[in-house]
Amino acid sequence: MTSSMEANDSASHLALQKKYVNRPFSSFLPFGCLFGTLMKKNSTVMAPPGIAALRVFLWTVFRAANFLYLPVFVTRIFHRATPCPPIENDILLLTAVELAEKIRKRELTCEAVVKAYIERVKEVNPIINAVIEDRFHDALEDAKEVDRFLSNTLMTTEEIEEKKPLLGIPLTVKGSIEVEGMKNTSGVVSRANVIAKEDAIIVKSARDAGAIPILTSNIPELCLNWESTNKLVGTTRNPHNTTRTVGGSSGGEAGLLATAASIIGVGSDIAGSLRLPAHFCGVWGHKPTPRVVPFAGHYPSCKNEDEWREVFTLGPMARYAKDLKLLLKIIANPEAKETLRLDEPVALEDLRIYYIEDLESILTNKVSSVCLDALHSVVDHMNKLCHVECEKVSIVSGNALQKLIVIICLYLIYKIIKLY
Repeated sequence: MTSSMEANDSASHLALQKKYVNRPFSSFLPFGCLFGTLMKKNSTVMAPPGIAALRVFLWTVFRAANFLYLPVFVTRIFHRATPCPPIENDILLLTAVELAEKIRKRELTCEAVVKAYIERVKEVNPIINAVIEDRFHDALEDAKEVDRFLSNTLMTTEEIEEKKPLLGIPLTVKGSIEVEGMKNTSGVVSRANVIAKEDAIIVKSARDAGAIPILTSNIPELCLNWESTNKLVGTTRNPHNTTRTVGGSSGGEAGLLATAASIIGVGSDIAGSLRLPAHFCGVWGHKPTPRVVPFAGHYPSCKNEDEWREVFTLGPMARYAKDLKLLLKIIANPEAKETLRLDEPVALEDLRIYYIEDLESILTNKVSSVCLDALHSVVDHMNKLCHVECEKVSIVSGNALQKLIVIICLYLIYKIIKLY
């Protein structure tokens, strides 16, 4: 599956993303986003007449409230997306696996690779605003040290690959993860001058494997948003359309990967923070099973670590799918690596795959046609690979929650009527 997907991963994801980020702004309205599906045309959920009437009422109220945002809409008419400059250095088009091999074989110098990425960051960051702090000078010194090592070592390329599989590869790090000597603000003003005293465990693992951190990337305050903006750095913009959000909370990473200003990075995830920005920007983000990757060195954390580690995890991000496995093998806990069995082939034909097209919930928007087209493409692809066809399931989610919301809304309406 990996080989068949990789051939189209960049083109298909970027094409999908260009369609997605250019959706009408009205689809992202604050109230419309929450209540925009109160009247689903194709919904299979049958509501009682009373609830149906309430849905109509709430839909009308909150759609009307969107007029409060009219000045914002008018202002956005004059906003124009700023395109990122095209990629001119072929080094930036190679996967991390390919770059590491070329560096080991002395076909490319590590200094040339790191320089290429530093120049690209300087080229695109004024447009997307994705960097918290860089260590370009130190990274170049690290790169020169790698080149000196390769000039003098007696190790074979196979031995170098085994001991330092990421030798010379630039690495970007989410701003909530500690990198020794760099700011660890997590987007909080009160932490503006907090400096990490040591590397987070996964950063140390990546360094031990030969990777060279070059910067920390932007995030929302305390990683608590699905976009990436804070009062220290500002807002990170989507490189495909700078009037759109890059996603969050690992938004800086996704933006840099999408512009070829990074090749691999590390982020964190509890509710989509690795995956949503990757989706928004057309790159790859993977949330490993909790406990697979150590999270020490991330801020914020939680006092109850036993519960925290059941839902929160750090994980890899990459511009190319094949690099996810390489990075995950390096940052995973030693005891988890054998359990993962990442080097063993997967019998794709034996997989059973289930998918849903819509949650049929009043709390969510209807899935867009663009996303459905992408979903159906994946389903068609997997149907060709598996012995059993993918099975569509229907899940009516949040019934209890929906009833609770209806009760609260009715109570609020009652109180408002009583006031008048």
